[in-house]
Amino acid sequence: MKTTTKFCTALLFSGTVALAGCGAPTVETKRSVTTYNVKGLSGRAVADATVSAVRARVSSANVQRSIAPAILPAKPGALEVKDALAGSNLGALTGGALVATCDGAMAVIRASDRSFAGYGESTGYTVCVWPYRGGVNVDVYSSFSEKSGGVSPAELGKQLASSAFGNSSQFIGKMNDGIVASLQKAGGTVTKVGQR
Repeated sequence: MKTTTKFCTALLFSGTVALAGCGAPTVETKRSVTTYNVKGLSGRAVADATVSAVRARVSSANVQRSIAPAILPAKPGALEVKDALAGSNLGALTGGALVATCDGAMAVIRASDRSFAGYGESTGYTVCVWPYRGGVNVDVYSSFSEKSGGVSPAELGKQLASSAFGNSSQFIGKMNDGIVASLQKAGGTVTKVGQR
């Protein structure tokens, strides 16, 4: 009987070790930029309402503001997604690191949601506020990264949670809806003008 128990334990251990080496984890990232046009509010009021909406949904946010120009431009600026490591040796080795930039925006809000980091998920946001003569545009950049594969207790827990509740990317839509609701509550008329 003892031999059988030892044999089963050895078989179980070797199977666990073999499984642990199977399937290297991969990281997949999904990105989107949604643009809203706001009428009926000043650039400052749009920035305030947007900051309030973002802070209500994440644990930390970094806000950078600048003074709106005395003469507003005819057209709004636009958020750009750039490779931060372009032209460097590190960029060539890693395949680059995409970041959202808001050059010339009146307000830039950067935030992240790492509440699901234990499951290999993270969501980042960059929001830009662009006042111009025809109103104010708000660009919302969302980046969702998810690690999957490999065999670990965290991966098994993630698979169980995902099958029951989905993943945390569902909160991106709620962030966008929250920004729109906050702008409307402040008295703005909000129109979605694009998504890429």
